[in-house]
Amino acid sequence: MARKRKSAKTKFHVESKKEFLESLCPKSEDLNGNLGEASQEAASYILNKIRGALDNRNYKSFFSVKCADNIYRIFQHPNAANREEFEFTIEVLHSLLCWFFAKKHPDDEYYENHTINHLRKFLALISRITNRKESERLKFIKFMSQINLIQDSIAEDFRNVQITLDENWEFSVNAEIVSQSRQVPTKYNFKKSKLAFFLKTNLKKIIFLLVSFLILFLSFKRLILFPSSGSIKEDSTLFSRCVFSSDTTKHRILILPFKNIVGDQWKEDKGFIIKQRVDSLNRADNLNLEVKFCYELKLKDIEEVAYRSIKELYKADHIIYGFIDSETSCEKDNVCINYMANLKVSDEFLSINRTGMNYASDFKKTGNLEIAQGSLQEDIDYLIYFNARI
Repeated sequence: MARKRKSAKTKFHVESKKEFLESLCPKSEDLNGNLGEASQEAASYILNKIRGALDNRNYKSFFSVKCADNIYRIFQHPNAANREEFEFTIEVLHSLLCWFFAKKHPDDEYYENHTINHLRKFLALISRITNRKESERLKFIKFMSQINLIQDSIAEDFRNVQITLDENWEFSVNAEIVSQSRQVPTKYNFKKSKLAFFLKTNLKKIIFLLVSFLILFLSFKRLILFPSSGSIKEDSTLFSRCVFSSDTTKHRILILPFKNIVGDQWKEDKGFIIKQRVDSLNRADNLNLEVKFCYELKLKDIEEVAYRSIKELYKADHIIYGFIDSETSCEKDNVCINYMANLKVSDEFLSINRTGMNYASDFKKTGNLEIAQGSLQEDIDYLIYFNARI
C-alpha cells in the first residue's frame, strides 16, 4: 500500500540571515546563539497569558512552545551556519513574534529591547512565501486575534499594534504594508489546471445554479417550518426588530436565547451575555459589527435547518445559538454553543457551521461568568476577527 504523502506546509523565505538576526536581536548580538531558548520562553509566557484570558488551561496554540530545536536548526546548526538564505513554517513565525510581544525585564536572562521598527524590519525581510495555503493564513489571523485578548500582558511598545497578512500574502503593520513577498511558481499540474480553467470560466453559471437551488430549497423549508399560524410572523413588530438591514458593509450577527433540551424552556441570559461580550469586542477593536440579541425568537425545533432558515430570513451573516441540558436550577449548566457564519475568502463566501449536539464532546459545564470571559467561544472569536481582517 502506497504511503500517503503529507501536504507540504507554507514556507516563509529570508535571503539575509544576518539582517534577520539583527531585527530579532538588535542590541544583544550574544543572544543569537540562544535565540531558540529565548523564543521558547517567550512562547510559553504568551501561551499562559492566552490560556488565562480564555480560562482554558488545555487550550492548544497555533505556535510552538518547544521551538528551540527548530530555531537552532535554522540559525545555529553547523549545516546552516554559512547559509544566508533559509525558510521556516507558520508555527516558527508565531514563536518568533512571541519573542517580540513578550514582556521583558533588563534583569531577565534573555533580554532585548524591541521597537516597532524592529518588527517592521523583521517582516520586511521575508522575501517570498511558497506553497501558500489559506488554512495557514487563517492560523496567523487567529494568532493575532489571541494576542488582542492579552494586550495588558504584552510589551508596551506592541500594545494595540495590528499585524495583518492579507489575501495577497502581504504583511502590514498598522495598515502600512511592510512586505511584498513573491510567489514561487509551482509545478504545472495538467489535471488540476484543467479543472481550475473549467471552474473559472463557468463560475458565474455554477453560482447562479447553486443560488437558485438554495432559494427554492429555503422557500420550501420555510413553508414547512414557519407556517403563518406559527410563532414567527413576518408582520410582527418583534420579528421586524430583529431583521437586519441590507447594509453589507457591516458583519451582521444575530444571537438567540439558549434552548433547554429538557422540556420547552429557554434561557435568555446566555445569549444576552454573549451579545454583551461581542459588543465589547466590537467597541475595543472597531470590528464593524452589527449585533442583535433577539430574545423573542424561541424555536421549538432543534434541527440545523431551522436555524439556517432563521439566518437567511433575518439577513444575518452570522447566527449564534445554543442549548442547555439542565433539569434543575444550578450555578452552572451543561452548555453547547453553535454557530453558522458566512466567511469571505478571496471575494467568495464560504459557509462555516458548527452545529453538533453530541453530549460527550459538545456540552460543557459552564457558568455565566465563564461565558462572559469567552469560554466556548474561541471559534466564534476567530471567525469574527477573520471577517474584520484584524
